[in-house]
Amino acid sequence: MINDNTIVIDALALMEETLHRLAGMIDPPQMTDIYPGRRAPRYAKQGVKQVIVPKMARVVSTSRAAIMLLEASYLIEHAALVRMVEETVEDIMFLARGLELGLQPEHHEYLASFYPEYYKSVRSSGIPDLNERPEFKRWKLRKYIDAMYAGGPVLPDGETVGSLIKRTYAVNSGYVHGNCSQLMELYGGNPPGYHVSGVPHPSAPAAFAKYLRHSIEMAVVSFAAAANGFGDHESAGRIVRFAVRQGIVSAQSAAGAPRGQEPTAD
Repeated sequence: MINDNTIVIDALALMEETLHRLAGMIDPPQMTDIYPGRRAPRYAKQGVKQVIVPKMARVVSTSRAAIMLLEASYLIEHAALVRMVEETVEDIMFLARGLELGLQPEHHEYLASFYPEYYKSVRSSGIPDLNERPEFKRWKLRKYIDAMYAGGPVLPDGETVGSLIKRTYAVNSGYVHGNCSQLMELYGGNPPGYHVSGVPHPSAPAAFAKYLRHSIEMAVVSFAAAANGFGDHESAGRIVRFAVRQGIVSAQSAAGAPRGQEPTAD
């Protein structure tokens, strides 16, 4: 199903290539002491680019995991991963545009929430103690994205980019939190019952696959923004040309899209 969808497969391959290219433009993570007995890779510099790169890795990895679940008909679990992809794509777009256009207070608030370590020690039970960390209010990110797309593009049915992001986020949140509408998709069949080894629905996987493709198309656009934010306009151009060929964006939109000012050092 998805593995026969060359657009999705080609998009993920291009996104992975871009990820590794941008990762090579910053100093790599170093093994760091987190707490006694725990070392893990961390970036020495805690800037925007050092957030964008692992976020890009998460998008590619999680998209491929979602494909595996979809192929096995684990539809609810698949949709929960798609929600993760969409949220991470929002993060990338928010941060990448900050690099291009200049960092605002909300970007600095985001960084202050992202970098503090979650764990400060591990008890004998194996469950770690948690550090107190500042919380970033996600509505600030969405407000920034709404303003960024206030002038378009125009979407079908009077939709805006901001309203589309909010609606798709809300739909898949039901799969994450287990709302009634989404959970009851596990029930059915003849005789009826709960399906906990994949949902044998003849048409639902195709509908979920279409939704996944939409999410990956959004991710493609965010990776182009990330490449521009890093100053890698060659990679950004390659992604945009792919997006135009596949109908993800129009040639007119691509030609009129501002490239932004010179990216900041962060």
